[in-house]
Amino acid sequence: MKRCLHIMFDEKIINRTIKMFEMVYPYENTYYVIRKGETHHVLPAQNVFFIEKDSQYQEILDVANGYKYIVFHALHGQVVRHLKNLSHPNICWIEWGYDLYNQLLVHKGYELFENPCASKLLLDPKLPFVFAYIKSKISGFYYKMIVRNFVKKVHYFMPDSTPDELPLLLNYYPEFSHLEHKDIFYYPIDEILGNELMEKRCNGNGIFVNHSAYITGNHIGVYKKLASLGVDNRIVYSPISYGPETCKSYIKDNGYNILGDNFVPLENYMPLEKYNKLLLSANVFIYGHWRQEAVG
Repeated sequence: MKRCLHIMFDEKIINRTIKMFEMVYPYENTYYVIRKGETHHVLPAQNVFFIEKDSQYQEILDVANGYKYIVFHALHGQVVRHLKNLSHPNICWIEWGYDLYNQLLVHKGYELFENPCASKLLLDPKLPFVFAYIKSKISGFYYKMIVRNFVKKVHYFMPDSTPDELPLLLNYYPEFSHLEHKDIFYYPIDEILGNELMEKRCNGNGIFVNHSAYITGNHIGVYKKLASLGVDNRIVYSPISYGPETCKSYIKDNGYNILGDNFVPLENYMPLEKYNKLLLSANVFIYGHWRQEAVG
């Protein structure tokens, strides 16, 4: 019996995650990577299988009992929908944030948005507003129920070294008291810092706001606060290389309107080394999230 069957998304951090698991349990892991659209971050390998069609999920159900652990890297409702019949004695949920807050807690009253109207940017832009709103409410409730029922089968809750999230989950869903907390961290922090940041000091006065174009960053409130304080000649960077296109446009337009030439959106991915050097040009970092994002 092999050690772990992983169910994960084609995300930018996953190559490092695979590297870490292979260092600890070499040749003992199988990775099922879910791809959507043109995004191809994860590199092919002998033990990496790509899920690109709904019909391929059956393969996971067929082989699951050949592994000691089933590891979900986030519990995404659309994925759980295909695997809701999975039965296994050791299911692990590595929580990413959106799966906990957006799919479960927000439906119990947890607030994510400084301006609730901003959430309309997450609606389907191809539909009239009323229909998009109704669709969002129905699908949100449906996926909440799908995930909620599946969590009853989960054994280990692994919130990426954020110790207060299991108590938070139990505060809203006491029926999940069976979950056992386990620590995990996706990759060594020195690998992310690299030679560019290890034992270095900042050499500028720039300001970073958030890490992505997800509207849960409450960017606009941060920009308005900075404008009221006065940023003088300081550059305000906002990484928006990933997130919904509607949110990117909204953040860019408001950033320029509120901060003018001081605002610099970072729209494209950079090599890690280049990004780390840019971080050194700032000495203030502001994150407007009302929930954990990007590993704390």
